[in-house]
Amino acid sequence: MIGKTTRTVDHAVQILFTEGKIHIPNKNQIKNENYSRGKIKNQIIIDPDWDCNYAVQETLFRKIKHRLIYEHGMRVDGTDPNIKINESTIFLTNHKFVEDGI
Repeated sequence: MIGKTTRTVDHAVQILFTEGKIHIPNKNQIKNENYSRGKIKNQIIIDPDWDCNYAVQETLFRKIKHRLIYEHGMRVDGTDPNIKINESTIFLTNHKFVEDGI
């Protein structure tokens, strides 16, 4: 599970810097929206093991934020003007494809 999650984080960060936005839905959102397993396109990031328990997507979100802090020098606590984070979405505010607001 660790290798798959690491690859998912790698892809998520790549998409964030390419597209300017990623969405990491929780398990209930995945079930309600019928997302496909392991989807990493259209800015929606779903861990391949999302259905193991409710914590998988939360762990993925936490690991993505951790990567942004320690490898890209971003502050994810709301004090960095270049990034906005809500409960399941990360936006780069200075990205040319990002719309205003969350």
